[in-house]
Amino acid sequence: MNKPRHSFFRKRKDSSHSSSGRPQPRSNPGRPLNPARRQEQARPPQGPAIFVEGTLQLKGKFGFVLSEDPKVGDVLVQGPSLRLAMGGDRVRARVTSTPDALRRSGEIVEVLKHAHETAVGTFKRLGNMAVLAVPNE
Repeated sequence: MNKPRHSFFRKRKDSSHSSSGRPQPRSNPGRPLNPARRQEQARPPQGPAIFVEGTLQLKGKFGFVLSEDPKVGDVLVQGPSLRLAMGGDRVRARVTSTPDALRRSGEIVEVLKHAHETAVGTFKRLGNMAVLAVPNE
């Protein structure tokens, strides 16, 4: 006994498929096709760069540049630029977050003065890169 199928269950003809059965590219996929356009959206607004000088305080995989000027405030630093300095170093950081961000974040651009003249640790080689593994203080 065959029951009539409702239109909801019927296979509909899809105009996005060609006669070969392969899907055709959509004319408007709903997102930008140019990857450079997405990078423009992620960049901070253009204008004069804001630099903060202060002491780097490390907290594992991120750190804070603690400014002596309370009006300027602290800057959260993480990522590859954190490899330039060690805890206690005096650094200059560029603020990369937008002015309306909840937390100011940035990247270290220069080490002004090292806190320690010498470092004690274990020398390790990672591929073509030399690393000094310093124990936590």
